[in-house]
Amino acid sequence: DPADLPGVATLRAELGTRIEFAVVRKPWATLRGLAGLGLGRPLTLGYFGSRDLKERVSRRLAEAPHDLVYVHSSAMAQYAGGGVAAPVVMDFVDVDSDKGAQYGERSHPPTAWVYRAEGRCLRRYEAEVARWARLCLVTTPAEEALLTSFAPWARTAVVPNGIDLDQYRPLEITPGEPAVMFTGAMDYLPNIDAVEYFHHEILPAVRREIPETRFYIVGLNPSPRVRR
Repeated sequence: DPADLPGVATLRAELGTRIEFAVVRKPWATLRGLAGLGLGRPLTLGYFGSRDLKERVSRRLAEAPHDLVYVHSSAMAQYAGGGVAAPVVMDFVDVDSDKGAQYGERSHPPTAWVYRAEGRCLRRYEAEVARWARLCLVTTPAEEALLTSFAPWARTAVVPNGIDLDQYRPLEITPGEPAVMFTGAMDYLPNIDAVEYFHHEILPAVRREIPETRFYIVGLNPSPRVRR
């Protein structure tokens, strides 16, 4: 996103490393993704695809031998491909194709049709990537079982989400009220589902014990469901 661009200079200065990037221009990226979906390719590959970035990454890989190529999320696997000499660690994080299928179940046409088609196309692509990746990382045993159900050849490892509690510690302040905060992109369906579930199913039980508890939803682009 263009708002991320100032961070590139900071990373280059602080890490002293080479960074290649491409800007995602959302209207064109969406059209490119939909066009690819019409041809049977995952929408996310077209959305996050950049011919220029692929060429630059290929040049980097050809310049010198690499010990390891680490890929974060299936949408980025297109930049590594199946012909890289170095071993590729594919971090699926979660299995995105399943999210497409779930979105299709919870949406209305025509959006539901797009999500279902994306789920099918992305699942085929994830199975292909799992075939050539040296190791496939996921965050939970459930995701591991899901991935191996359609890609039994995948070599997998579970790496849970976590946080460095020595580095990131609470501020030494006394809170003014009992509060719970959820933070994330609030136009993202899993986050919308999470805050709705917490509000309806969990918060009432908390407030029976601590009536003054406040619930803060903090994040970009809150959907109408979140605002309600």
